[in-house]
Amino acid sequence: YNSKGVRQWVRKTSFIKSALYTDPFIIRETHDGFIMIGQAETPDDSGYMHATISTLTKTDKKLNVLWSKSLEAISQSYANVTVDDDGTYTLGSTDVHISAGDFQDVETTSDGGYITFGFFSSLITKGSYSTYLPSTKITLAAAKFESSGKLLWVKSIESGMEKKENKLFGTKTDDGNYVIMLNSYLDGDKLDEYLSDPTKYLSVYLTSGVFLLKVDEDFNL
Repeated sequence: YNSKGVRQWVRKTSFIKSALYTDPFIIRETHDGFIMIGQAETPDDSGYMHATISTLTKTDKKLNVLWSKSLEAISQSYANVTVDDDGTYTLGSTDVHISAGDFQDVETTSDGGYITFGFFSSLITKGSYSTYLPSTKITLAAAKFESSGKLLWVKSIESGMEKKENKLFGTKTDDGNYVIMLNSYLDGDKLDEYLSDPTKYLSVYLTSGVFLLKVDEDFNL
């Protein structure tokens, strides 16, 4: 829309809202267009384990896509068996694309690049799917990209806090650093104690506070 509220153009993206996650969608203005992060639909029948995958997309000022990068883990190879025409069996394998995690916010950097913040998948941190717990320790992740979309690095920060939900917000500060905010509850060292006492656990489960971290452009705390 222009300043008078008259619609100028409409663009449709493949970013979707999943029923399984909060899946925020963030779009920020750059000097030459926009940068956005969200859960994008994966191609049909293309070997993706998940229906959506965290994706960073750069556009011009009219939202025409300049480049798009999916944030994936190293692909996994799974064994499969096929039945041949003569009734015999052949053992093979299938490569599956896996999301690196849930990246939810993006900001510009002083060198013209971009930094995105989120959470790693348990496949990255533990090597396999883990048993579900009501809460898991916060392992924040960040990925830095050049203005062309080339990946420069991926880093993580661990803390003793427990996250209440897979949701965060990041913003750039006047000094060129970043503040990340998320809901948190129950210090990590006390998790076992509270889980063994249902009454104590329920008394704190709905009580959350704001957890803030400040990091620089290299994701140093």
